[in-house]
Amino acid sequence: MKSRIMPSDKYKNAQVMTSDGKIIGTVKSSDTDSLLIFKNGPLRDEEFHVPITAVSHYDRKSGEIREDDNGISNIKLNLSEEELKHGYE
Repeated sequence: MKSRIMPSDKYKNAQVMTSDGKIIGTVKSSDTDSLLIFKNGPLRDEEFHVPITAVSHYDRKSGEIREDDNGISNIKLNLSEEELKHGYE
């Protein structure tokens, strides 16, 4: 079975969306185990360390995150905003 390892920083600046459709920030850095997601907030900035296993939209064949029509990488997680904030903040 092939592993879903993402090369270090390949997805830097990709937008990250939760399973309930909320954009929660951009990838600041990544490694083979997790994504570091950063969000500028009105009162405070937030950072999330999210395991790679939480990525739901990942094209396993080509090893690439799907891009939208503008060429911007978007990553969708299998976590809701609530799950993310309470488990990975």
